[in-house]
Parts: sequence; C-alpha cells; structure tokens
Amino acid sequence: LAHRDDEDPIRRDLWVGAGEAGHAHVLAWLLARAAWLTTGSATHLDFNGCRIDAAVALHLSSALRDDASVRQINFRYNRLGPEGAMYLADALRVNATVLSFNLWRNDIGDDGALHIAEALKVNATLTQLSLYDNRIGPDSTAHLSEALRRNSRLTKLDLRHNALTTTSKERIRKAWRHGPGLQL
Repeated sequence: LAHRDDEDPIRRDLWVGAGEAGHAHVLAWLLARAAWLTTGSATHLDFNGCRIDAAVALHLSSALRDDASVRQINFRYNRLGPEGAMYLADALRVNATVLSFNLWRNDIGDDGALHIAEALKVNATLTQLSLYDNRIGPDSTAHLSEALRRNSRLTKLDLRHNALTTTSKERIRKAWRHGPGLQL
C-alpha cells in the first residue's frame, strides 16, 4: 500500500500493489480507509492486478458513491466479473467526480457491459472509459450504443480485444459522436 503526493499539491495517488494485495488485504484496507477516501484525500486510485472481485467491489463502490475527490480509477487486471461491474456501475451513476475509469481485463462480459451502459446513460462526468479485453460480445452493443447516444461527456472509449462482430462494431461507430477517441 503506497501513497504518493509528487510535486503536484492537488494530485494525490493511492496504489495498492499486486504483491501485497490478497482478497482479505484489500477488503480490510477498503473498510479501514473508506472514511479517508471520502474526505478528499485521493484523486487517483490504482488497483492494478490486485485480484479484486465482486465482494471487494461492493465495498469500494459504497465509498465511491459520494466521493468528491477521486478523478481516475484503475481496475486493470482484476477479477470483477459481471457482478463487480454492476456494483461499480451503481457508483458511477451517482459519482460526480470520476473522469477516467479503467476496467481492462476484468471479464465483465455482456452482463457487466449492460450495467456500465446503464450508468453511462446518466453519468455526466466520465470522459474516459476502457473496457479493453472483457469478453464483451454483440449481445450488449445495443445497450452500449444507446448509452453512447445519450452520453455527451465521454470522449475516449476503448473496446479493443472483445468479441465484437463487424455488425456490432458498426452499431457502436454509428452511435459514437465524440471525435476520434473510439477504439474498437
């Protein structure tokens, strides 16, 4: 567990390293630090490779719902699955500060993508979303496309290395109206 302030007095990062994070460690940290997260102490949370699953995501999403400081969250290489994506999507529906959300390789599948799409329909803050390599298939593209038509803030979306068909990619391209930030 590390905290970094750098030279920037505004940016405060919190990294939980993969070597020190087991399920129990992360859950204990989240419970112990929930108040710290909601007091404006961290702007960047990095949980890269921490083996976070749905149970831990539930606790983290509770802390993020009303957080007024976190701007970037990295969940790259975790084990969220569809249920974890659902919990985090619930937090994104109401959180008004997160700008960048990275879910690289979390096996959220079509069910998780559906939850994220529902959150995108109402989230007015998020500008960057990575759903890279999450086993998202064509079943969820109608929901993602509808969310993209409603969401006016998202400027970068990464859907590379998913199970999208040519037709589903075209559906998303047609819904995307935010410039060159779409990656399929």
